[in-house]
Amino acid sequence: MIGLILAIILFNIIAWKVKKKLTRNQMVHIWLFTIAFQLIHDLIVEFKLGGYWYFN
Repeated sequence: MIGLILAIILFNIIAWKVKKKLTRNQMVHIWLFTIAFQLIHDLIVEFKLGGYWYFN
């Protein structure tokens, strides 16, 4: 969960650095995209690959 939050924050900081002037609508879309993408990734890893600890 900590990795999820850090990845979302990191992606958004990079997006803000690349494009200086973002509208509120664009910021909301970036936040929603990153949250949705990370959650889908976590679900695929958890259910299809057997979780993160499967590889240890």
